[in-house]
Amino acid sequence: MKKLQMYTTIFGLREHFTSEELAHAYRTLAMLYHPDISNDAGTLGKMQLINTAYDYLKNFVDSSIKADSTKEYEKIDEIYTLYKKAFTILQNSFYGYYSDGSGFTGDAKYLKSELIKAKELFATIIKDYPYNQWVDDAIDKINSINKWVQ
Repeated sequence: MKKLQMYTTIFGLREHFTSEELAHAYRTLAMLYHPDISNDAGTLGKMQLINTAYDYLKNFVDSSIKADSTKEYEKIDEIYTLYKKAFTILQNSFYGYYSDGSGFTGDAKYLKSELIKAKELFATIIKDYPYNQWVDDAIDKINSINKWVQ
């Protein structure tokens, strides 16, 4: 962690920085200390340190982005699993209500109880997670379920 602090200090970056901020800071320092531009005797050593720091911080940012991306995909999978479960309950409740041979044909109590279960799961998608691609559909499903449950 000391390397991270030292290298962010060299570039003048905050604790949390973006790859764009890093690239901008690198270009700025390269314009000051590149041996082709600067005539100072120590510029080669400074530029080597800048390059080393840049490589380290670039890898740090890239690994952070991958970790955040993985967490986001896990959350999306979790939401999709919940949506799929709610939709399956919804689908099976109508199948059981309208089909022959399932033992539930025309059973309004069964239909309502299953619809309420599905509605609760759809509501969880809306309440417990940030806006996502299933929210609008979940809202539509809840509105439709409300018409049946009244």
